[in-house]
Amino acid sequence: MLVSKSSQSHKSGSTIRVPFKLMQAVGTTEPRVLVCIDGSGQIEHERIFYAIGRGETWLLPAEAGICGFQPNGEVTLPEIAIPGVQGIGDSAELE
Repeated sequence: MLVSKSSQSHKSGSTIRVPFKLMQAVGTTEPRVLVCIDGSGQIEHERIFYAIGRGETWLLPAEAGICGFQPNGEVTLPEIAIPGVQGIGDSAELE
């Protein structure tokens, strides 16, 4: 499974609020952290949906690429870049 989750505490980044039920793109060719501060939704990767809810933190590895996010109503879900980590095709070491 390319997408993993954790319920550890975190530092939040900029906040994204999605007040509607349209699929949104999350992730990129670099690793990202998703932190569900409020609400819930589903992360879609390779046609498989993974639930994410309030208080959960997910790591999207670079190999996952761009995934879909389907909110269940209003959700606050910051997408955080990991400083110093390179994307696909680059060295994945910390600088």
